[in-house]
Amino acid sequence: MTSHIKIPDIVPIVRLVGNGTQTVFEFPFPVFASEDVSVYLNGAYQTNGFNVDAAETGIGGVVTFSVAPANGVQVTLERRMPFERLTDFIEGGDFAANTLNTELDFLVAGLQQVERDQSSMLRFNPYETPVTPIIPDRDTPVAQGASGALDTLMEAFGKGEISPEQLTEINRHVEKMQELESSERKDSITQINESLRTEVASSDPYVRRMRPTFGYIIALTWAAQMFSIAYVIVFETNQAALVIEAVQSLGTIWAVGLSVLGIYVYKRSEEKKMDTPPLIFSPRSEPKKIFQKYNG
Repeated sequence: MTSHIKIPDIVPIVRLVGNGTQTVFEFPFPVFASEDVSVYLNGAYQTNGFNVDAAETGIGGVVTFSVAPANGVQVTLERRMPFERLTDFIEGGDFAANTLNTELDFLVAGLQQVERDQSSMLRFNPYETPVTPIIPDRDTPVAQGASGALDTLMEAFGKGEISPEQLTEINRHVEKMQELESSERKDSITQINESLRTEVASSDPYVRRMRPTFGYIIALTWAAQMFSIAYVIVFETNQAALVIEAVQSLGTIWAVGLSVLGIYVYKRSEEKKMDTPPLIFSPRSEPKKIFQKYNG
């Protein structure tokens, strides 16, 4: 191996496949010592049964196995270095270019190792605002309970302790629970619709006009706010930032109010559809009167 290695732009890992007879496998990346090469067979780290020989140029080398990996076995060769200082420069001492080059090469090789590790990680899109990436603690009761239940279930499946008949019964119970949940949701919607019908048929003017009044208030308030913002932006520009910030703080209130209004409108539309009787045309109907009724 040469005393100085010029680190090229290369990924410090290579994946090969054994054929049952091949014992020598090449790697293209430079290494500083044979211990820098990690060997894996089908993902299992190997500690013996092979030799590492670096090329004379310092770029690449070969791994020679004492026994050829079996056919189809994935052979992974990776440069995996410890992060440590190799030298220490002394004040007033020799400042050899070869020593400095080796240190810089080591730094570049370490950065390539970190980059390769991070390339296979899940990460946020760099152009989006990330959310908190912290996962819940494993010691929380909910996480422990869920993990234990899943482990027990997977263990039972693996041992064949759950028969096809039991699996069918589990599916039947799941379907029944879904059916009950759907029925409960349907009953809840029916009760809501009944409350809306009662509201429409009420003799109390306030009860009948509550939802329209709420809609008018929301619309007028929204219009007043928009006109005020427009006025400030045009005539009071120096206060625009303060007003816009104040409007942003009202986002939650507006979200609730507009959501309630949307539900009111949607439910009322459904009520109108349900309350409108179908048009039935009998042989005795008078076409002229029907035409006049629906066309003014």
